[in-house]
Amino acid sequence: MVGGVVLDQHSHPVAHAAIQLENDWTLQIRSSITQADGKYHFAGLDGDYNYQLTAEYDGLRSHVRKLSKFDSSQQPKIDLTIRFAK
Repeated sequence: MVGGVVLDQHSHPVAHAAIQLENDWTLQIRSSITQADGKYHFAGLDGDYNYQLTAEYDGLRSHVRKLSKFDSSQQPKIDLTIRFAK
């Protein structure tokens, strides 16, 4: 499982952002939408693979964050930031 929060540049949660989780080996993509508090989670991940996470909202994307198969945390937390225009 992996979870986290999607935030804007002022550390406010972003509700209804689209999250994509991509398996680096199989290229399978799973998607989710953040809750009102900006939180998301994916369960049932295969620990033998690395994953890439991105968030998108209103055409703007976060940087890609990676979840390594070597991460020993039982429930890794990866927050994503979307920077909105000023």
